[in-house]
Amino acid sequence: MTCYRRHCSSKHGFNLDYASALPHVYDNRTSHHDIVAVLGKERLNTLKELPFACSPPKSPEATPPAANPHLITPQPPEHSETDTPVFASSCNDPTSGRLDSAFHIPSSLADLPWFDPSKYNKIVDADGLTRYVHKTAGRVLRKDKTRWEKLAEQRTKSHPNSPWYPFASEAEWKLGYWLATCKSSQSKIDEFLEMDGILAEQPKFGRAYNLFHSLETDLEGFGGPDWVCQPILPEDFPDAKHEPDIVMYHRDVEECLDLLAGRPDLDGEIWFHPEIRFAGDDEIEVFDQMPTGHLWHKILHEAGQDPNAALGGAIFGSDRTHLTHYAGDVKVHALYVSLGNILKETRAQTSKRAWMLVAYIPICKWENTLEKVELRNKTHKSALPGILSRRLFHFCMEIICEPLREINVHEITDPQGNVRLIFYVLIAYLADLEEQYVIAALDKSNCIHCVATTNDFGSPEPLSVRTSQSILDAISRVQDERHPNADPYHFSLGAGKERLCDVEYPFWAGLPFVDICQVLSVDLLHSFYKYFFDHPFQWNVYSLGEAEIDARMKAQISYSGARSFPQGVTHISQMSCKEHRALMKVHLSIIANSTAKYSRELTLATRALLDYLYYAQLPSHTEHTLRAYVAAYEEFHRLKNIWIKNESRRGEKVPIGHFNIPKMHAGRHLAEQIRAKGAADNFSTETIEHLHIDTIKEAYPATNKKEWEKQTLRWLVRSEKVLELRLFLTWKKKLNTELNMGTPNNAISNFPVNAGLQAGPEAVTQRSRRGGFAPETTETSPPPATPTLTPTSTASTTKKRKRQIDDPDDKEERTAKKAARIQQAYALSPHQDVALRPSNVMTIGEAQQNKQPTANISKLGHGGGSLDVA
Repeated sequence: MTCYRRHCSSKHGFNLDYASALPHVYDNRTSHHDIVAVLGKERLNTLKELPFACSPPKSPEATPPAANPHLITPQPPEHSETDTPVFASSCNDPTSGRLDSAFHIPSSLADLPWFDPSKYNKIVDADGLTRYVHKTAGRVLRKDKTRWEKLAEQRTKSHPNSPWYPFASEAEWKLGYWLATCKSSQSKIDEFLEMDGILAEQPKFGRAYNLFHSLETDLEGFGGPDWVCQPILPEDFPDAKHEPDIVMYHRDVEECLDLLAGRPDLDGEIWFHPEIRFAGDDEIEVFDQMPTGHLWHKILHEAGQDPNAALGGAIFGSDRTHLTHYAGDVKVHALYVSLGNILKETRAQTSKRAWMLVAYIPICKWENTLEKVELRNKTHKSALPGILSRRLFHFCMEIICEPLREINVHEITDPQGNVRLIFYVLIAYLADLEEQYVIAALDKSNCIHCVATTNDFGSPEPLSVRTSQSILDAISRVQDERHPNADPYHFSLGAGKERLCDVEYPFWAGLPFVDICQVLSVDLLHSFYKYFFDHPFQWNVYSLGEAEIDARMKAQISYSGARSFPQGVTHISQMSCKEHRALMKVHLSIIANSTAKYSRELTLATRALLDYLYYAQLPSHTEHTLRAYVAAYEEFHRLKNIWIKNESRRGEKVPIGHFNIPKMHAGRHLAEQIRAKGAADNFSTETIEHLHIDTIKEAYPATNKKEWEKQTLRWLVRSEKVLELRLFLTWKKKLNTELNMGTPNNAISNFPVNAGLQAGPEAVTQRSRRGGFAPETTETSPPPATPTLTPTSTASTTKKRKRQIDDPDDKEERTAKKAARIQQAYALSPHQDVALRPSNVMTIGEAQQNKQPTANISKLGHGGGSLDVA
């Protein structure tokens, strides 16, 4: 084989990869047409004339010649019904690709024990991106009806003459939708409905109570899973034996994940086929979406489940928030769930509803317990409520995570109606740093991801990795040393010696493939944006002085899209993440060339700080950017002592001589988190903060503040139902329009069902120039005139506008649409094999073969004429 390769390269002067791939191409029984498409006819003829050229083997058992050890021929899965090789496809140009039935493994993949080349297809895109797509994970088993298609059938059977049920007409539906989402009280809605001369016709629901009751009871099948009221009984949780009224509201997390995986409005935004991406010469790995991270593939490899089963990456996000603004002390601890298979851009938009509220974790003040328990001292009294609250959190999470305790491979129907197998694993948990310590059962003197303690936080040196098992071993040591049946406070005293918090039974113990130290993610919002404002920004303000900082901020030249601070920044008492990012954009220019002491060193340290902060925010990473991030982080540590040197690193009164800041140390672990779970914007708690606003903080003012949990849940159920009904009716109205116009079914299935998501049901109605809605055409209007089939004059034809130099480049959009049309023609998902195409789907070539030579289009318009097209 070596002689054969040398002969090809020296005599014929073309790439050795074509010569070495030929035996494997024949061995995989590739068609002649496919080989010509990849190698070219001239090269193929040249290869056939070579003395050592291989011919197709006579039997499948024939062994190909010895190949280069770096070339591996992937074997088809045992259950595969065909061994057709997978071709390179590109989202930019699907027709330009390279067949890699035998491919070279990058060195970064060869060292990974979970990477099995026989389970991946190598796909080379036209833009140079190489993707190793899992062959069988998420394979389509059969076709079925989507969630909305089933709902449409049920509504047609039960209410054949009421397409807008439970409303009488489209106008009544629009009115009901507006009233249900206008944030007005029921009394104000009733007052509006009782006004004379406002509505042309009184709606059949009449009052707000009837409207809300109809939305809750008549929209069966819409919305999310049912809520469950779970009382916390003393026999289940003895720590709460003096608190009889603790109740948790939750719903089945697996049902929520199934609903997210099959929502029709998320069509095209969910991955079921994980992949590993490389750029350049197949050696620069790319990390962006969560299924491109190593952890996803590792779990899929180690699970040992059905090879057709896809991994559903469950993401939890929880946070406490206040519901009262000026008076009162009402708090809620909400838990949300999403699916890592959903594109991160979709998950970041709360309007897409890619997150679901799954539980209200109870918050208790433990007043009865403090009265009845014998308290030893003031420390015991002050510490006990926090100890019991942390234990209660883990007990409630244990109940919520019960469906995830065993690998449950089951069928789901995806947004396109494809039936697939899936199983769920907790892969990420989003929370602020304080809550992460509670989740990990550690005290605040530890790092969650490594064995570093408080004195190590200011050092850039890497330390040993912390694991879930090490935490469980420490808890076991405390249990062995404590007195039998010791109370929670006694256990907390022993746990403190092991640097643990007060939790004796963590909820994540026993969850399959869950290492809580890896599941908890480094948070962009708190560990980078808020860290920048709370620490380095304040140090620089002290270094330059508040007056100088404000003067330089006022002098900044404003530009489009920039956040201006015309009055300075030092007087602002509260800022959000948006302001933090805006300050980061101009901070280096504010600090540079200042009159502060050690100005040059201060500028260099600030530049290194902003370098690693901005590298962390990249939506897509490669090994090069990760190395650049680590280099900038280490450079910052090398220069950071300038803030100690000029005494700007200080507490309330005196300077501080160390950098033992947990958020600064968290940056050390971002690179490993990105390699495991994708880019950092996959797990930012900024989305969780917005979810509070869009759900709970809108629901609470609609209650009478008594038993507000039940009332807010009713509000949320109503909101989920009416929002899905809006999308459903928009989809169905568009579907009927396309059917009446004779549009093919495959074009209808690509209709974006989330059209009009922001505007509501009015989005499908045309607006006039002066505002308001244009009048709709009624059935009594005269029919349009019969179109005359006359050629249009060239002078009257509108010419296409020439592209201007400042026009945006839409090349990527056009190529993406072209790729979507080709994928739709073959009925493939964006990451699915050609070999996995269902046998009952007709390709373009098959459709052309079955096409009749003539088509008769009759009765154009109302004139009764016909037109024959040959």
